[in-house]
Amino acid sequence: MIGEYTEVQGRLLLELARKSILEEFTKIKPDFPAGKEFKQARGVLEENELKEIKIELSILTIPEDTAIKDIKIGQDGLICDYLGYSGLLLPQVAVENKFSKVKFLECLCNKAGLPKDTWSKLGFKLKRFQAQIFKEK
Repeated sequence: MIGEYTEVQGRLLLELARKSILEEFTKIKPDFPAGKEFKQARGVLEENELKEIKIELSILTIPEDTAIKDIKIGQDGLICDYLGYSGLLLPQVAVENKFSKVKFLECLCNKAGLPKDTWSKLGFKLKRFQAQIFKEK
């Protein structure tokens, strides 16, 4: 389900991400906000670059098996698995690069270190997910 986090929670997550990056340099551990949604294991420079970067968080839904025909460009991110190789592309990648469904699948294969047509092979496993995105201004 997209929209699991409120805008207020999103701002707290962005603040936490920035403090976590800063902690890497200062070794000061940030205080985590209360609530189980802030305790989940989710995906997260040089210190002098920290003032210039804008953090963007993509909080992923739980991936689900999907068929190629069910992929929705602009809504779905993709994860593939084939013979021990895997790759992930966020939903915004297809939009930002104006990918067709086939190009999105080819780039996913490339990300996994596979030939670009591997998505059409027997045994290619595909999952989709959505992402709730929070950005610093």
